[in-house]
Amino acid sequence: MGKLDNITGLSVTTLQPIMVTPAENTPKEILYLSNIDSQAGVRATCQTLHVYGACPKNHAVPAHVIRHAISKALVYYYPFAGRMRENADGKLEVWCTGEGAVFVEGSANCSLEEVGYLAQLTPCLKQLVYDYPMVYKHHDIPPLVIQVTRFRCGGFVLGLGVSHCMSDGLGFSQFLNAIADLARGAPLLSVTPVWKREILKPRSPPTVNFDHKEFRSSVIDVTATGGPVPGSFLVTAQSLDKLKKNVLAGKMKDDEQYLYCSTFEALAAFVWKSRVKALEISFDEEVRLYFAVNVRKLYRPPLPEGYYGNGFFGACVVASARVVREASLWDLVRMVKEEKARLTDEYLRSVIDFLDLHDPKPEVGPPSATELYLSDWSRMAFSQVDFGWGEAVNVTPANFPFVHACVFLPPPITNTDAKRKNGIRVITCLPSEAMEKFKSEMGKLDM
Repeated sequence: MGKLDNITGLSVTTLQPIMVTPAENTPKEILYLSNIDSQAGVRATCQTLHVYGACPKNHAVPAHVIRHAISKALVYYYPFAGRMRENADGKLEVWCTGEGAVFVEGSANCSLEEVGYLAQLTPCLKQLVYDYPMVYKHHDIPPLVIQVTRFRCGGFVLGLGVSHCMSDGLGFSQFLNAIADLARGAPLLSVTPVWKREILKPRSPPTVNFDHKEFRSSVIDVTATGGPVPGSFLVTAQSLDKLKKNVLAGKMKDDEQYLYCSTFEALAAFVWKSRVKALEISFDEEVRLYFAVNVRKLYRPPLPEGYYGNGFFGACVVASARVVREASLWDLVRMVKEEKARLTDEYLRSVIDFLDLHDPKPEVGPPSATELYLSDWSRMAFSQVDFGWGEAVNVTPANFPFVHACVFLPPPITNTDAKRKNGIRVITCLPSEAMEKFKSEMGKLDM
Protein backbone atom coordinates (compact mmCIF):
# COMPACT_ATOMS: atom_id res chain seq x y z
CA MET A 1 0.00 0.00 0.00
CA GLY A 2 1.37 3.41 -0.94
CA LYS A 3 1.59 6.52 1.17
CA LEU A 4 -0.41 9.69 0.77
CA ASP A 5 1.50 12.27 -1.26
CA ASN A 6 1.65 14.29 1.94
CA ILE A 7 0.51 13.53 5.46
CA THR A 8 -1.48 16.75 5.19
CA GLY A 9 -3.93 14.65 3.16
CA LEU A 10 -5.09 13.18 6.47
CA SER A 11 -8.71 14.06 7.19
CA VAL A 12 -10.59 13.16 10.38
CA THR A 13 -14.35 13.17 10.94
CA THR A 14 -15.53 13.28 14.55
CA LEU A 15 -18.78 12.77 16.43
CA GLN A 16 -20.01 15.24 19.01
CA PRO A 17 -18.10 15.18 22.32
CA ILE A 18 -19.71 13.35 25.22
CA MET A 19 -18.92 13.19 28.93
CA VAL A 20 -17.65 9.91 30.37
CA THR A 21 -18.56 9.79 34.04
CA PRO A 22 -17.34 7.38 36.74
CA ALA A 23 -19.04 3.97 36.59
CA GLU A 24 -19.94 4.26 40.29
CA ASN A 25 -20.68 7.07 42.72
CA THR A 26 -17.52 8.89 43.81
CA PRO A 27 -16.79 11.30 46.68
CA LYS A 28 -17.93 14.90 46.25
CA GLU A 29 -15.18 16.93 47.87
CA ILE A 30 -12.63 19.67 47.32
CA LEU A 31 -9.04 18.42 47.04
CA TYR A 32 -5.82 20.31 47.69
CA LEU A 33 -3.24 20.75 44.93
CA SER A 34 0.36 21.30 45.98
CA ASN A 35 2.39 24.35 44.97
CA ILE A 36 4.27 22.05 42.60
CA ASP A 37 0.96 21.06 40.97
CA SER A 38 -0.45 24.57 40.68
CA GLN A 39 2.65 26.62 39.82
CA ALA A 40 2.36 28.80 36.74
CA GLY A 41 4.75 26.66 34.69
CA VAL A 42 2.49 23.59 34.73
CA ARG A 43 -0.85 25.30 34.14
CA ALA A 44 -1.03 23.81 30.68
CA THR A 45 -2.67 20.96 28.81
CA CYS A 46 -0.27 18.30 27.51
CA GLN A 47 -1.50 16.82 24.23
CA THR A 48 -0.10 13.49 23.07
CA LEU A 49 -0.88 10.92 20.39
CA HIS A 50 -0.61 7.17 21.03
CA VAL A 51 -0.64 5.10 17.83
CA TYR A 52 -1.86 1.48 17.78
CA GLY A 53 -1.74 -0.87 14.81
CA ALA A 54 -4.53 -3.27 13.88
CA CYS A 55 -4.81 -6.54 15.80
CA PRO A 56 -6.43 -9.34 13.73
CA LYS A 57 -7.38 -11.23 16.90
CA ASN A 58 -9.28 -8.31 18.43
CA HIS A 59 -12.53 -7.44 16.63
CA ALA A 60 -13.86 -5.05 19.29
CA VAL A 61 -14.39 -1.35 18.58
CA PRO A 62 -11.47 0.50 20.25
CA ALA A 63 -13.49 3.62 21.12
CA HIS A 64 -16.15 1.58 22.91
CA VAL A 65 -13.66 -0.53 24.87
CA ILE A 66 -11.58 2.47 25.93
CA ARG A 67 -14.62 4.58 26.83
CA HIS A 68 -15.96 1.89 29.19
CA ALA A 69 -12.50 1.37 30.70
CA ILE A 70 -12.14 5.11 31.35
CA SER A 71 -15.50 5.09 33.14
CA LYS A 72 -14.27 2.29 35.40
CA ALA A 73 -10.87 3.92 35.97
CA LEU A 74 -12.51 7.20 37.01
CA VAL A 75 -13.95 5.42 40.03
CA TYR A 76 -10.38 5.16 41.35
CA TYR A 77 -9.02 8.34 39.75
CA TYR A 78 -12.17 10.39 40.34
CA PRO A 79 -10.38 13.79 40.54
CA PHE A 80 -9.96 13.53 36.74
CA ALA A 81 -13.77 13.61 36.51
CA GLY A 82 -13.88 16.89 38.44
CA ARG A 83 -12.96 20.47 37.62
CA MET A 84 -10.20 22.79 38.79
CA ARG A 85 -10.96 26.10 40.44
CA GLU A 86 -8.93 28.98 41.88
CA ASN A 87 -9.51 29.71 45.55
CA ALA A 88 -9.45 33.18 47.11
CA ASP A 89 -5.63 33.07 47.29
CA GLY A 90 -5.28 32.28 43.58
CA LYS A 91 -4.22 28.69 44.30
CA LEU A 92 -5.75 25.85 42.33
CA GLU A 93 -7.83 23.11 43.90
CA VAL A 94 -9.90 20.26 42.47
CA TRP A 95 -13.66 20.20 42.89
CA CYS A 96 -14.65 16.54 42.64
CA THR A 97 -18.01 16.99 40.94
CA GLY A 98 -18.13 13.76 38.93
CA GLU A 99 -18.91 15.73 35.75
CA GLY A 100 -16.65 13.43 33.79
CA ALA A 101 -13.96 13.44 31.13
CA VAL A 102 -14.55 14.73 27.60
CA PHE A 103 -14.63 11.89 25.05
CA VAL A 104 -14.67 12.14 21.25
CA GLU A 105 -14.89 9.35 18.68
CA GLY A 106 -13.44 9.90 15.20
CA SER A 107 -12.60 8.17 11.93
CA ALA A 108 -9.78 8.86 9.47
CA ASN A 109 -9.77 8.71 5.67
CA CYS A 110 -6.71 6.47 5.36
CA SER A 111 -4.63 3.72 6.91
CA LEU A 112 -1.88 4.32 9.44
CA GLU A 113 0.68 3.01 6.96
CA GLU A 114 -0.36 5.67 4.45
CA VAL A 115 0.54 8.41 6.96
CA GLY A 116 3.73 6.73 8.14
CA TYR A 117 2.30 5.90 11.57
CA LEU A 118 2.48 9.65 12.33
CA ALA A 119 6.28 9.70 12.41
CA GLN A 120 6.24 13.04 10.55
CA LEU A 121 5.57 16.21 12.53
CA THR A 122 2.85 18.27 10.87
CA PRO A 123 0.04 20.62 11.97
CA CYS A 124 -2.60 18.20 10.65
CA LEU A 125 -1.91 15.93 13.64
CA LYS A 126 -3.99 18.36 15.69
CA GLN A 127 -7.08 16.72 14.13
CA LEU A 128 -6.37 13.67 16.28
CA VAL A 129 -6.80 15.34 19.67
CA TYR A 130 -9.86 17.32 20.66
CA ASP A 131 -9.21 20.98 21.36
CA TYR A 132 -11.59 22.15 24.03
CA PRO A 133 -13.19 25.47 22.99
CA MET A 134 -11.04 28.49 23.88
CA VAL A 135 -11.54 29.58 27.46
CA TYR A 136 -10.17 32.36 29.59
CA LYS A 137 -7.93 30.32 31.89
CA HIS A 138 -6.37 26.86 31.83
CA HIS A 139 -8.32 25.63 34.84
CA ASP A 140 -11.61 26.18 32.98
CA ILE A 141 -10.70 23.24 30.72
CA PRO A 142 -11.72 19.75 31.94
CA PRO A 143 -8.55 18.04 33.20
CA LEU A 144 -8.96 15.01 30.91
CA VAL A 145 -9.91 15.08 27.21
CA ILE A 146 -9.78 11.90 25.08
CA GLN A 147 -10.22 11.28 21.37
CA VAL A 148 -10.12 7.82 19.79
CA THR A 149 -9.74 7.89 15.99
CA ARG A 150 -10.16 4.69 13.97
CA PHE A 151 -8.13 4.29 10.76
CA ARG A 152 -9.16 2.24 7.73
CA CYS A 153 -6.56 -0.43 8.50
CA GLY A 154 -8.24 -1.21 11.82
CA GLY A 155 -5.61 0.60 13.86
CA PHE A 156 -6.38 3.66 15.92
CA VAL A 157 -4.88 6.73 17.56
CA LEU A 158 -5.57 7.71 21.15
CA GLY A 159 -5.32 11.51 21.39
CA LEU A 160 -5.03 12.80 24.95
CA GLY A 161 -5.27 16.25 26.48
CA VAL A 162 -4.27 16.16 30.15
CA SER A 163 -3.83 18.97 32.64
CA HIS A 164 -0.25 18.99 33.88
CA CYS A 165 -1.62 20.27 37.21
CA MET A 166 -3.15 16.84 37.85
CA SER A 167 -0.15 14.65 37.01
CA ASP A 168 3.34 14.62 35.65
CA GLY A 169 4.39 12.11 32.99
CA LEU A 170 4.99 9.27 35.44
CA GLY A 171 1.73 9.92 37.26
CA PHE A 172 -0.32 9.98 34.09
CA SER A 173 1.45 6.87 32.79
CA GLN A 174 0.18 5.14 35.93
CA PHE A 175 -3.39 6.32 35.19
CA LEU A 176 -3.13 5.29 31.54
CA ASN A 177 -1.94 1.81 32.54
CA ALA A 178 -4.92 1.54 34.89
CA ILE A 179 -7.28 2.27 31.97
CA ALA A 180 -5.43 -0.29 29.85
CA ASP A 181 -5.61 -2.96 32.57
CA LEU A 182 -9.37 -2.48 32.88
CA ALA A 183 -9.78 -2.47 29.08
CA ARG A 184 -8.14 -5.91 28.98
CA GLY A 185 -10.53 -7.19 31.63
CA ALA A 186 -8.44 -6.96 34.80
CA PRO A 187 -10.70 -7.12 37.90
CA LEU A 188 -8.46 -4.83 39.98
CA LEU A 189 -5.77 -2.21 39.46
CA SER A 190 -2.16 -3.30 39.79
CA VAL A 191 -1.28 0.00 41.53
CA THR A 192 -3.56 1.72 44.05
CA PRO A 193 -3.71 5.46 43.25
CA VAL A 194 -2.72 7.90 45.99
CA TRP A 195 -3.74 11.60 46.00
CA LYS A 196 -2.27 13.02 49.27
CA ARG A 197 -1.04 16.31 47.74
CA GLU A 198 -1.05 17.78 51.26
CA ILE A 199 2.23 15.89 51.84
CA LEU A 200 3.84 18.73 49.89
CA LYS A 201 2.22 21.61 51.77
CA PRO A 202 4.53 24.56 52.55
CA ARG A 203 6.06 24.85 55.98
CA SER A 204 4.73 27.31 58.55
CA PRO A 205 6.15 29.82 58.22
CA PRO A 206 7.49 29.32 54.67
CA THR A 207 11.29 29.25 54.76
CA VAL A 208 13.40 29.84 51.65
CA ASN A 209 16.97 28.73 52.34
CA PHE A 210 18.40 28.71 48.81
CA ASP A 211 18.80 30.93 45.77
CA HIS A 212 16.32 29.39 43.34
CA LYS A 213 17.89 30.26 40.01
CA GLU A 214 15.48 27.94 38.21
CA PHE A 215 12.77 30.59 38.53
CA ARG A 216 14.81 33.43 37.03
CA SER A 217 14.08 33.57 33.30
CA SER A 218 16.34 34.97 30.62
CA VAL A 219 15.10 37.83 28.45
CA ILE A 220 17.70 37.59 25.68
CA ASP A 221 16.41 37.34 22.12
CA VAL A 222 18.13 35.21 19.49
CA THR A 223 18.09 36.58 15.95
CA ALA A 224 18.42 33.37 13.90
CA THR A 225 16.58 33.83 10.61
CA GLY A 226 13.67 31.87 9.20
CA GLY A 227 10.39 30.67 10.64
CA PRO A 228 10.28 27.83 13.17
CA VAL A 229 10.87 24.40 11.63
CA PRO A 230 10.31 21.09 13.47
CA GLY A 231 12.97 18.42 13.34
CA SER A 232 12.99 14.73 14.27
CA PHE A 233 16.24 12.78 14.66
CA LEU A 234 16.70 9.07 15.35
CA VAL A 235 19.70 8.31 17.55
CA THR A 236 20.34 4.57 17.42
CA ALA A 237 21.40 2.44 20.37
CA GLN A 238 24.81 2.02 18.73
CA SER A 239 25.22 5.80 18.42
CA LEU A 240 24.19 6.27 22.05
CA ASP A 241 26.77 3.74 23.23
CA LYS A 242 29.44 5.46 21.16
CA LEU A 243 28.41 8.86 22.51
CA LYS A 244 28.70 7.69 26.12
CA LYS A 245 32.16 6.26 25.44
CA ASN A 246 33.24 9.56 23.90
CA VAL A 247 31.89 11.46 26.90
CA LEU A 248 33.78 9.27 29.36
CA ALA A 249 36.94 9.58 27.25
CA GLY A 250 36.97 13.28 28.15
CA LYS A 251 36.81 12.56 31.87
CA MET A 252 39.93 13.51 33.82
CA LYS A 253 41.66 10.53 35.43
CA ASP A 254 41.64 12.20 38.85
CA ASP A 255 37.90 12.98 38.63
CA GLU A 256 36.62 10.18 40.85
CA GLN A 257 33.44 11.83 42.15
CA TYR A 258 31.35 10.63 39.21
CA LEU A 259 32.20 7.26 37.71
CA TYR A 260 29.62 6.82 34.97
CA CYS A 261 27.43 8.68 32.50
CA SER A 262 23.75 7.94 31.85
CA THR A 263 22.25 7.93 28.37
CA PHE A 264 20.12 10.96 29.23
CA GLU A 265 23.08 12.95 30.55
CA ALA A 266 25.21 12.24 27.48
CA LEU A 267 22.46 13.05 24.97
CA ALA A 268 21.33 16.13 26.91
CA ALA A 269 24.88 17.51 26.89
CA PHE A 270 25.28 16.82 23.17
CA VAL A 271 21.92 18.36 22.22
CA TRP A 272 22.52 21.45 24.40
CA LYS A 273 25.95 22.07 22.88
CA SER A 274 24.63 21.46 19.34
CA ARG A 275 21.72 23.83 19.84
CA VAL A 276 23.84 26.66 21.24
CA LYS A 277 26.17 26.28 18.25
CA ALA A 278 23.28 26.19 15.77
CA LEU A 279 21.70 29.36 17.16
CA GLU A 280 25.09 31.11 17.19
CA ILE A 281 24.34 32.66 20.56
CA SER A 282 26.84 35.33 21.54
CA PHE A 283 29.63 33.92 23.72
CA ASP A 284 28.87 36.32 26.57
CA GLU A 285 25.17 35.51 26.81
CA GLU A 286 23.80 33.32 29.58
CA VAL A 287 22.17 30.08 28.44
CA ARG A 288 20.10 27.67 30.49
CA LEU A 289 19.32 23.97 30.34
CA TYR A 290 16.15 22.91 32.16
CA PHE A 291 15.34 19.24 32.67
CA ALA A 292 12.87 17.33 34.80
CA VAL A 293 14.13 15.13 37.64
CA ASN A 294 11.94 12.53 39.33
CA VAL A 295 12.27 13.48 43.01
CA ARG A 296 9.66 11.14 44.50
CA LYS A 297 12.31 9.26 46.50
CA LEU A 298 14.28 12.36 47.50
CA TYR A 299 11.62 13.69 49.87
CA ARG A 300 11.83 12.61 53.50
CA PRO A 301 9.78 10.54 53.82
CA PRO A 302 9.57 9.57 50.12
CA LEU A 303 6.28 10.09 48.30
CA PRO A 304 4.14 6.94 48.64
CA GLU A 305 3.85 4.33 45.91
CA GLY A 306 0.87 5.15 43.71
CA TYR A 307 1.27 8.93 44.11
CA TYR A 308 0.23 10.36 40.74
CA GLY A 309 0.71 14.08 41.30
CA ASN A 310 3.66 16.13 40.11
CA GLY A 311 6.68 14.45 41.63
CA PHE A 312 9.27 16.11 39.43
CA PHE A 313 11.56 19.10 39.80
CA GLY A 314 12.69 21.36 36.96
CA ALA A 315 16.45 21.40 37.49
CA CYS A 316 18.43 24.18 35.83
CA VAL A 317 22.05 24.39 34.63
CA VAL A 318 23.29 27.92 33.90
CA ALA A 319 26.43 28.82 31.94
CA SER A 320 27.69 31.25 29.33
CA ALA A 321 27.35 30.28 25.68
CA ARG A 322 31.16 30.28 25.50
CA VAL A 323 31.40 27.63 28.22
CA VAL A 324 28.79 25.41 26.58
CA ARG A 325 30.43 25.65 23.16
CA GLU A 326 34.02 25.17 24.34
CA ALA A 327 33.58 22.72 27.24
CA SER A 328 34.00 18.99 26.72
CA LEU A 329 30.88 16.86 26.78
CA TRP A 330 32.08 15.39 30.08
CA ASP A 331 32.25 18.89 31.58
CA LEU A 332 28.62 19.49 30.57
CA VAL A 333 27.58 16.08 31.91
CA ARG A 334 29.31 16.92 35.17
CA MET A 335 27.31 20.17 35.39
CA VAL A 336 24.09 18.17 34.96
CA LYS A 337 25.18 15.69 37.64
CA GLU A 338 26.10 18.49 40.06
CA GLU A 339 22.70 20.09 39.56
CA LYS A 340 20.94 16.81 40.35
CA ALA A 341 23.14 16.29 43.41
CA ARG A 342 21.85 19.55 44.91
CA LEU A 343 18.31 18.18 45.09
CA THR A 344 17.80 17.19 48.70
CA ASP A 345 14.63 17.17 50.78
CA GLU A 346 15.62 20.54 52.28
CA TYR A 347 16.13 22.08 48.84
CA LEU A 348 12.81 20.73 47.54
CA ARG A 349 10.95 22.00 50.62
CA SER A 350 12.55 25.40 50.04
CA VAL A 351 11.16 25.34 46.47
CA ILE A 352 7.65 24.65 47.79
CA ASP A 353 7.97 27.55 50.23
CA PHE A 354 9.39 29.83 47.52
CA LEU A 355 6.38 29.12 45.31
CA ASP A 356 4.05 29.80 48.22
CA LEU A 357 5.55 33.24 48.76
CA HIS A 358 5.87 34.36 45.16
CA ASP A 359 4.90 31.91 42.45
CA PRO A 360 6.31 33.43 39.24
CA LYS A 361 3.53 34.31 36.83
CA PRO A 362 3.65 33.28 33.16
CA GLU A 363 5.61 35.73 31.05
CA VAL A 364 4.12 37.50 28.06
CA GLY A 365 5.21 35.55 24.99
CA PRO A 366 7.37 32.42 24.85
CA PRO A 367 10.55 32.02 26.92
CA SER A 368 13.84 33.11 25.40
CA ALA A 369 15.50 30.84 22.85
CA THR A 370 18.59 30.91 25.10
CA GLU A 371 16.64 28.54 27.36
CA LEU A 372 16.31 24.86 26.47
CA TYR A 373 13.62 22.77 28.18
CA LEU A 374 14.31 19.04 27.86
CA SER A 375 11.54 16.50 28.44
CA ASP A 376 12.57 12.85 28.54
CA TRP A 377 9.67 10.58 27.60
CA SER A 378 11.93 7.73 26.52
CA ARG A 379 11.74 6.02 29.92
CA MET A 380 8.07 6.65 30.78
CA ALA A 381 6.85 3.44 29.14
CA PHE A 382 3.97 5.17 27.33
CA SER A 383 4.61 2.90 24.34
CA GLN A 384 4.13 -0.20 26.52
CA VAL A 385 0.52 0.64 27.42
CA ASP A 386 -1.71 -2.12 25.96
CA PHE A 387 -5.50 -1.72 25.68
CA GLY A 388 -5.88 -5.12 24.02
CA TRP A 389 -4.39 -4.27 20.63
CA GLY A 390 -0.74 -4.69 21.61
CA GLU A 391 1.75 -1.99 22.55
CA ALA A 392 1.79 1.40 20.86
CA VAL A 393 3.86 1.61 17.68
CA ASN A 394 4.42 5.34 18.16
CA VAL A 395 3.93 8.00 20.83
CA THR A 396 4.38 11.62 19.83
CA PRO A 397 3.40 15.16 20.83
CA ALA A 398 0.26 16.36 19.06
CA ASN A 399 1.84 19.70 18.25
CA PHE A 400 5.27 21.16 17.53
CA PRO A 401 7.59 21.80 20.43
CA PHE A 402 8.38 25.48 20.79
CA VAL A 403 11.81 26.84 19.86
CA HIS A 404 12.85 26.52 23.51
CA ALA A 405 11.73 22.87 23.86
CA CYS A 406 13.13 19.44 23.03
CA VAL A 407 11.60 16.02 23.68
CA PHE A 408 13.32 12.61 23.90
CA LEU A 409 11.01 9.79 22.77
CA PRO A 410 11.21 6.10 21.98
CA PRO A 411 11.34 5.76 18.17
CA PRO A 412 8.32 4.51 16.20
CA ILE A 413 8.41 0.71 16.05
CA THR A 414 6.53 -0.24 12.89
CA ASN A 415 8.74 -3.13 11.79
CA THR A 416 11.58 -5.31 13.04
CA ASP A 417 14.28 -2.77 12.22
CA ALA A 418 16.97 -3.56 14.79
CA LYS A 419 18.45 -0.06 14.40
CA ARG A 420 15.39 1.42 16.09
CA LYS A 421 15.42 -0.88 19.10
CA ASN A 422 16.53 0.95 22.26
CA GLY A 423 17.22 4.12 20.29
CA ILE A 424 15.92 7.59 21.10
CA ARG A 425 14.00 9.98 18.87
CA VAL A 426 14.90 13.64 19.43
CA ILE A 427 12.19 16.15 18.52
CA THR A 428 12.80 19.88 18.58
CA CYS A 429 11.97 23.09 16.73
CA LEU A 430 14.33 25.85 15.56
CA PRO A 431 14.41 28.74 13.10
CA SER A 432 15.03 27.28 9.63
CA GLU A 433 18.60 28.56 9.32
CA ALA A 434 19.53 27.22 12.75
CA MET A 435 17.80 23.90 12.05
CA GLU A 436 20.13 23.21 9.11
CA LYS A 437 23.13 23.75 11.39
CA PHE A 438 21.55 21.62 14.12
CA LYS A 439 21.01 18.79 11.61
CA SER A 440 24.69 18.95 10.75
CA GLU A 441 25.65 18.66 14.43
CA MET A 442 23.25 15.76 15.03
CA GLY A 443 24.69 13.99 11.99
CA LYS A 444 28.01 13.71 13.82
CA LEU A 445 26.45 11.07 16.07
CA ASP A 446 26.49 8.61 13.16
CA MET A 447 30.14 9.21 12.26
